[in-house]
Amino acid sequence: MTAPRSVEGRKRYLRPEDRRTRRPKPEYDYEADELPEPHDPLAAIIEFIEILPDLSRKEQTFARGLIVAYFNQMRLSPKQWFWIDRLKKQVRGELPKNLTVLGFSRNVQIIGELAAYIAHLPEDERTAYREHAQSHYEGRLVALGVPRRVAREDVTRLLDAAEAQIQTEE
Repeated sequence: MTAPRSVEGRKRYLRPEDRRTRRPKPEYDYEADELPEPHDPLAAIIEFIEILPDLSRKEQTFARGLIVAYFNQMRLSPKQWFWIDRLKKQVRGELPKNLTVLGFSRNVQIIGELAAYIAHLPEDERTAYREHAQSHYEGRLVALGVPRRVAREDVTRLLDAAEAQIQTEE
């Protein structure tokens, strides 16, 4: 006779053959900012730890957070694996670094040189030069990776500042 289940007593554990198997993880497509867990996650983390000195201070702080998260939970999400892979590629030189392009309109030296050049031009050539300078400087910024709209606005501000400087000198 079996004891009623409401009675206090020893917990009954299922034998291994009677236990339900774990459900398999559902297969799904990863987003652009997600990666599956590597075959050997510990080796991937150790490799990641080895590249820490090559990262900037800000990136090191972020990387240490990922490492601590891995050792606390012994797993990472697909997005965290994405960032580990991205930082590794960055250190290896496989990813281009972020490029910071300062605007021409903020550089006083460029404004002064451009104003001096425009001041020596005859009045009738200034509009043609402005069109040429607009396309030239805009093209240089776009070649560096600046969006065309931002480049156009910056070059327009540069040329306006140079013309304003000419007018204040006259």
